[in-house]
Amino acid sequence: MSQNQLDQTEILDDPEKLKCLQTATFAQNQIKELPPIALKSLFSLNLSANQITAAPRFAGHDRLKILEIRKNKLTSFAGFKNMPHLEELYAAENEIMSLQGLEGLPCLKRLHIRKNPVQNEFRITFDRSRN
Repeated sequence: MSQNQLDQTEILDDPEKLKCLQTATFAQNQIKELPPIALKSLFSLNLSANQITAAPRFAGHDRLKILEIRKNKLTSFAGFKNMPHLEELYAAENEIMSLQGLEGLPCLKRLHIRKNPVQNEFRITFDRSRN
């Protein structure tokens, strides 16, 4: 679904459609916000090179492991929660000023934030201890 001038992703909002879809790419469109995702089998989502500025309706995703949101207009990670299995987050080339919001991603292993105006905020501690 890349390069189609899409400004909405309602297909991700309907759990009855594409029940077995595991990977979706909506890169290089005109999407303005990180959408809600109801597809239970989805584990990789690429929304790079859109116009995404925020994630007000995004409620996370139980199985998502890879989220690509490079080259958007995000200013923060507000709303990035309820993703217990997210391992890779590619957020390079946005307008992110803070790393706040990443604390609730317990499995995050790879974070790409190059070319963001992140201020000196490398004090966030990720607790990786397992009992």
